[in-house]
Amino acid sequence: MRFRPGMLQMWMEEMNGGAAPDTTAPMVTGFAATTPSIGGTIAITEFTATDDVGVTGYMITESDTQPESDAEGWSETAPETHVAADGSCTLYPWAKDAAGNVSDVYGSPVAVEVYETPAYENAGGTGDRTATITASTNAIFGGPGGTAAAMVNGVIGESIWFIAAGQDVAGKYVQFQFPVKAIITEIKIYLNNTSAQGTWKIQGSNNGTDWSDIGDPFTFGGATTQTLSFVNATGYSYYRLLGVSGTSVAQYFREFEFKIGNFLA
Repeated sequence: MRFRPGMLQMWMEEMNGGAAPDTTAPMVTGFAATTPSIGGTIAITEFTATDDVGVTGYMITESDTQPESDAEGWSETAPETHVAADGSCTLYPWAKDAAGNVSDVYGSPVAVEVYETPAYENAGGTGDRTATITASTNAIFGGPGGTAAAMVNGVIGESIWFIAAGQDVAGKYVQFQFPVKAIITEIKIYLNNTSAQGTWKIQGSNNGTDWSDIGDPFTFGGATTQTLSFVNATGYSYYRLLGVSGTSVAQYFREFEFKIGNFLA
């Protein structure tokens, strides 16, 4: 059968209820997600799409391969969260319409760093961590135990001389380098007495040179077990306690423990 000019279009429109078939795919116009993410549930802060007829489905994948329009996982509304399968990932948003047209790969996918939910039970939190955490300090150091590594050896009853009496604590530090970036939200310090050591602050860094303050300054000491809780949602490979002001009283460290969430590569 031969179609005169225009007949094929008319026939297709008739087969489609009088309208030309929809062959135009939707377009994702905006996409954003929270990074880093703690615990694997990633918050989606923006997901918008447009279509000449109407968007009927939304999907997020961790691959740049275009999904089929009848694949599992499509949602009628833009999802507000995405659960990461394992570790860090790159998120790709997709949109489809009622005709089964699926958007092209989005040009600005979001790479998300995924961290464990911080807990003392995670690797690096407690126990003997001398093989993985490098501890150091620029304060007077020596006495029982002898080395900075004893601060993370899991032996709480062992006293390590940290700082002598009468020193200006400004610029003194206790530093810990971790094998991977980690989010720490609490530090527990075991001390041999209740002496206060002036005002200090907690800082994080990813190169050991450029430091960012975390939380508010605090009085170091005052109890044999001091727990420092603070808000932190950034992964760092270095953490340190840095002296700000005040004068020291003779003090011995016994152990440091960390509420830690490690970066899942």
